[in-house]
Amino acid sequence: MRVKEGLIRLELDTGFGTWVQYSTMKLAIFSDVHGNVPALNAVLEDIARFEPDAVVMNGDLVSRGPYSLDCLRLLQRDWPEMRLQTGNHEIYVLRCVDEPADADSPTLEIDRFAEWAMRQLGDAVEDIRRWQDHWDRTDLPGGASFHVTHGSRLGNRDGISVRTVMKSCPPNSASIVTCLSGRTPIGR
Repeated sequence: MRVKEGLIRLELDTGFGTWVQYSTMKLAIFSDVHGNVPALNAVLEDIARFEPDAVVMNGDLVSRGPYSLDCLRLLQRDWPEMRLQTGNHEIYVLRCVDEPADADSPTLEIDRFAEWAMRQLGDAVEDIRRWQDHWDRTDLPGGASFHVTHGSRLGNRDGISVRTVMKSCPPNSASIVTCLSGRTPIGR
């Protein structure tokens, strides 16, 4: 990333070429903390050094790890302006609140992690219920826009990969960059 004349130039090697975007807004977006406080602290230290205009926790703050409530309270206390969004694991936790796990369900193992996180969170699970699942900005200078979601516009479990048929993605005017854990980011 380079800053020149008030614009931020973002370059992303997609494996098929370089995607370039100019912006006047510096965003920090992270996800998939899964109740891991040491990992969250490391990311937050990097974000603080980056000094972004906005920060988005883009889903999966909770579940799987042992400190879902601690992660939530840390963000609420130290980063109150951060935008918190749901990912598939927050949806799993909310589903457990609304309907108990079915022992015959093919998602039983995921449901068990979600119930464990739900118990960790207690009443704080209602805070998560108020989160949105995406963020669209279409009012940026020069007609720029963006869309931030966990997964893709196809759903919070559907990322975009090199095998994705782009015609299957809902139309939009925003550039999309999806970074999946351990996978090559794709720009569109």
